[in-house]
Amino acid sequence: MLFTIYQIPPAHITVLPPNWPFFIEMEPGKEVQIKPPLKHGVTVLNTSGTFDADYRGEIKVILINLSQEEFTINHGDRIAQMLVNEVGRVHGRKSRY
Repeated sequence: MLFTIYQIPPAHITVLPPNWPFFIEMEPGKEVQIKPPLKHGVTVLNTSGTFDADYRGEIKVILINLSQEEFTINHGDRIAQMLVNEVGRVHGRKSRY
C-alpha cells in the first residue's frame, strides 16, 4: 500500500529528507555521487552532488519540480540515485607557466 510522504508544488525547490536523517561513511579511495531521477520534470540541483571519502555528515537531496503539476513522493519512490565510485589519486608538479 502506497502512502504520500511529501508533495512538491510546481516550480518549487525542496530539500529532502525533511524529517529523516541519512548519513554515510566510506572507505578511502571512494566517492558517492547523487544523480537525478529524471522523471516527471523533477531533477536534483547541484548535479552531481559529490561526497568524498572524508566527508562525515548528513546527506540531503535538493529537488526542484520543473513541471506545471504538483509532484507527489510516495513511500518507496526513488527520488534520486546514489552511485559509489572508486577515485584515483593524481600526483602533479608545479608548472613554470
